[in-house]
Amino acid sequence: MKKLFLITISLLIVTNSAFAKTLVKYHKNTGEILQTNTVSEMPSDEILNDRFKSETTDVLLVDNPVDISTQKVDLNKKKIVNISQGELDNRAKAIKDKQDKLEADKQKAIEKIRAIVKDLTDEEVRALF
Repeated sequence: MKKLFLITISLLIVTNSAFAKTLVKYHKNTGEILQTNTVSEMPSDEILNDRFKSETTDVLLVDNPVDISTQKVDLNKKKIVNISQGELDNRAKAIKDKQDKLEADKQKAIEKIRAIVKDLTDEEVRALF
């Protein structure tokens, strides 16, 4: 009896995962994927218009899982494609440049504070940031 129960549960899980699809919300102009949801079928137009679609976003239903960080929507073919390595490198560089700028700005602020208030300890300066 226990084996029969486990087999039934296993079959249900395999069957449900085999028919699962991915609902992809993406930006209409850039193809950037904003959100993904696992569904069994396309939701009604009422649900799509209420929760997913807007002036700048649209949805697409695909059979495969989607990785937001390495994939995007090809706007011409309405299909999921991998982002080129060059574009991924450019994104990573932009993020690193932004972090470096924030760190440089923080260091300049620390130097200005030390110039104005000369008797602050390192711990007091760290407490300000």
